[in-house]
Amino acid sequence: MNEARLKMAYEQSLKRMSYEEFKACYCPECREKDCPHRNNFRRLPISTGGLGLCPNLKI
Repeated sequence: MNEARLKMAYEQSLKRMSYEEFKACYCPECREKDCPHRNNFRRLPISTGGLGLCPNLKI
């Protein structure tokens, strides 16, 4: 996905996290297709009410 489409998805989200956090835990862009946290709320940062379990947030 290109940067413009990613920004559009961010604009449509609730914006409770920074753009960098959104970009890191955005599942359609993730290379790990069999991630157990894929498309689950628990992948989101703790600041948004998620559990922060996305491995990309820790990088």
